[in-house]
Amino acid sequence: MKDFRLIVVNNGDPEQMKYVEQSERLVVLQQKENLGWEKGLKAGLAHSYAPYVLFANDDLVIPTNQKEVLDLIKKER
Repeated sequence: MKDFRLIVVNNGDPEQMKYVEQSERLVVLQQKENLGWEKGLKAGLAHSYAPYVLFANDDLVIPTNQKEVLDLIKKER
């Protein structure tokens, strides 16, 4: 899958982001203060122009069959 962008809204400590690998597909929105869940979502959504958006917490687990799932979603378009 090549047509995607990952937007990370960091409502927490900027020090945590040092573990995130930089990529041209990655946009990190570092907040000056914790905006809370809803305002964090809105901040990320404001930077998206995609027809589909996935909101996730930092405890998201991506299944090993992720490609199959994404392919199914893509076929539904």
